[in-house]
Amino acid sequence: MKLGLRPGSIYAWAAVLVATTLGARPVAADWPMFRHDPARSGWAESTTPELTAVAWSADLGGPVDSSPAVLGGVVYAATSTGTVHAVEASTGQPRWRTVIGSPIVSSPCVDGERVYFGCGDGYIYALSAASGEPAWKARTGRAVIAPPLLIDGKVICGSTDGRLYALDAATGEVVWRTEAAGEVHAGAAAAGDLVVYGDWDQHVRCVHLRDGTSAWGKPAQPTDSYPAGGPILACPVIASDAVVVASMAPTRLTPDDFLVIHVLDLATGKRRWGAPKLNPWQTDKEHLMSVSTCPTVVGDQIWFLTGEGYGNWNAVLRSAALATGRRGFASTTLGNRASFIPSDCSAAVANGILHLADYAGMLSQFDTTARQPLKSLALGARTVSSPAISDGCVYIGLTDGRLLCIR
Repeated sequence: MKLGLRPGSIYAWAAVLVATTLGARPVAADWPMFRHDPARSGWAESTTPELTAVAWSADLGGPVDSSPAVLGGVVYAATSTGTVHAVEASTGQPRWRTVIGSPIVSSPCVDGERVYFGCGDGYIYALSAASGEPAWKARTGRAVIAPPLLIDGKVICGSTDGRLYALDAATGEVVWRTEAAGEVHAGAAAAGDLVVYGDWDQHVRCVHLRDGTSAWGKPAQPTDSYPAGGPILACPVIASDAVVVASMAPTRLTPDDFLVIHVLDLATGKRRWGAPKLNPWQTDKEHLMSVSTCPTVVGDQIWFLTGEGYGNWNAVLRSAALATGRRGFASTTLGNRASFIPSDCSAAVANGILHLADYAGMLSQFDTTARQPLKSLALGARTVSSPAISDGCVYIGLTDGRLLCIR
């Protein structure tokens, strides 16, 4: 469907962008979608950022609550006031700006031709990556806050109408959509012909990329989905033949003990370890926890942040064995910081170094091999944007409207 949307303030030198990025395709240094790739690994194929200083800051005019995407030397970011921006990755200078007019908290993904994102008005949009000109929009039944992914010429994105949509990347036509279920707040993950996603109603589902049919048993049967026991707000992560899913406790105020990290067999959806109320990595003295951000698999370990205690306001950085759930690392501090404040930010990793941001406006590094904190840098404002890493730089949005490049 073509848009009747008017781009707001396309910069005059957008023609330069056509010459430099039209037809670009993701390469190792790029970060083309939320958590880098369709499997949502969070791994950057980049040198590790030094985290010494802010190289540039671009004022986008509204809170940047989603994660930026980077492709071909251009950073794409959106604001919760309804604008989409393309800026130079090296300088932060603007290339174009397009006004959508409805809140955008869905992290954009980009290929060589278009930028894709969901919007609070219930549409999934595509804009020209070169100019910001509208390409198409596809209607869903309610607001779209999940980050889309791009795979095999399809844009895969969930909506709070309870459906997962597969759209033709070139035209926006619906290839398939799932039946309505719980609201989909988190992005899907994909590998091969399988797409995995979770919903607010505590279920994890797997469908075939080719046609959207269930891959875990028959539709409407108990084996059709995996019951996580709590709402799912984070993208699943696919690691080889396993799926790692994070879930919230049923209530954040007085949660009971629940399994909050689930490792499932990708082919069958069966849980590999743990029980509904048993986290193998949890001690008898640790209670009341949830996980609202994406886990990261580094080697044989899963790294994740738990929000613990009343209201889940105490954050703990943890690791557990991917194969068994055996307890690994656990700490409430990062470097010289007395505490780590919970955040909606999922980690990015380069060469085994986690990059984590929090509500206090701090960006921190943690070495998963040495199991020790490295550097921290004050960002100057609160952030709920997950970092993106490309060419030795961290790109992250702030709630005060700035987009930062940190080297």
